[in-house]
Amino acid sequence: MRVLWVEDQFSQEKQRAWFGNSQRFEIDLIKDYTKAHKKISENMVHYDLIFLDIDLTESDSKTTEIISKSDAFSIDEQGFLKEAGFHLYVQLLEQGFDKERVVFLTGNASETPLQHAVWSLKQAYNEARKQDINKIFNEEIRRLISEAEFERAVTLLGKEDLWAYLDKLAEDSAPSNTYNKFKQRFHAARMLPPHAIRKKADHDTMIDIATWLRPRLDNPYLRLRYAIVEMVRFIDESLNDDDQILFNRYISKTEQQFSQDDLRAYLNNLSALLPQREPSDDLKARIYKQLLRALVHEWDDKTMVKNDLCASGNNQLTLVLKTLRNWIAHGKWFEEKPTEAMIAYLFWLNCRMMFDFGSELCTQKERLLVGVFDKIPAENELQQNLIQLKKYLTVVKQELKGFIETHNNCPGTKPILGKNKFDKPFTRFIHLADDAQRNAEFSELHGAWLLNHAYCFFWEYCPDKKLLEDSEHYLGTMGRCLWRYSFAD
Repeated sequence: MRVLWVEDQFSQEKQRAWFGNSQRFEIDLIKDYTKAHKKISENMVHYDLIFLDIDLTESDSKTTEIISKSDAFSIDEQGFLKEAGFHLYVQLLEQGFDKERVVFLTGNASETPLQHAVWSLKQAYNEARKQDINKIFNEEIRRLISEAEFERAVTLLGKEDLWAYLDKLAEDSAPSNTYNKFKQRFHAARMLPPHAIRKKADHDTMIDIATWLRPRLDNPYLRLRYAIVEMVRFIDESLNDDDQILFNRYISKTEQQFSQDDLRAYLNNLSALLPQREPSDDLKARIYKQLLRALVHEWDDKTMVKNDLCASGNNQLTLVLKTLRNWIAHGKWFEEKPTEAMIAYLFWLNCRMMFDFGSELCTQKERLLVGVFDKIPAENELQQNLIQLKKYLTVVKQELKGFIETHNNCPGTKPILGKNKFDKPFTRFIHLADDAQRNAEFSELHGAWLLNHAYCFFWEYCPDKKLLEDSEHYLGTMGRCLWRYSFAD
């Protein structure tokens, strides 16, 4: 993910000590309030997580119109910079940034042991770490409050009131500092204040940062959004020639072909569908469905995609996108939320089929999409199990045939033929599934099953199974990502 860190007393040693050498996020550093204000105003969409120092008096910030406006709030410029992080936080809220993804990393946030213990307990609850929950609650918190207070806390376990009670106990003994003054302002406005990580010994600071980062780095929505935004940016910056648009090879009418601006607009519209603030589960489900429809929409009747295995190179994989476009346009099987893995796979495949990456090797940006898949087997495991592939596809096809047979035996239903125009049985799973989903009654009953097994199309139409043994080829990387989700279980 992409992290914005606003810190006026930066050093490479400090960054390594506090953030480590994680490959899971990139840090953009800004040491100046004015530049941070501008970055948030213009490029907030590119950031997933934000660390703010409160006091930026040691920064490179010079007197600017923004800082000079501090007079309107009855505060001088130095006083403004002393609490500059607070003003940046308010700016983020005004622009709709998710406050759960902003944290103060500051020396102006000294805390009591009880404050830290309560925060640690919340993190353990959020991640369902039962062993840590028991240890923090029964050992640390019990030691820091009275027996009567602990007994009251026990009665509140499992209830939301527990946090209000523990927070009140922690705040009563809070020291006076800039951050706690901010918290008082938030409480007065009936708002929950942002969390602050206090700068202390490097090891302790690193642990607190890692604790705060962990659930956010593991968030499926944030991982998906980050990967798509970065892939769109990569294509936007790399596209400089019409010949790079592979999609036009499938469109015979010149007037319907894509220009560079068309492709950029199409991809940017896809990424714009994922809001920066994580939606509720119900809204997220609707957004994912809308994203999938928009993703495969262009693979409509204007595209000429061969419905066989005779296409050259990787082009036959376009049939996966063409088929799913038809399903989504005409089917009624979107009852459940599409998974992040399904969207990542189709977005990845779509980018490869539409745009020339200049190499078959998996790019760094594509590996961000790999991060959306949380069940990736080792390379040797995939190679060993490839021999099961044909058997698995046969089993899945038999299961689909069983569904079709049951459907056809129901009185009054429109039968599914499962045959081509030459009256020969379909031999490919993708053809059989495509024929079945055309039946509205069948699609309503088994549409979710068809979608969940759409990964099989990749295995059936991947042009060269040997590529799946190549860890550097994008198909090999994609193959390992899809392994668990398609049939390993």
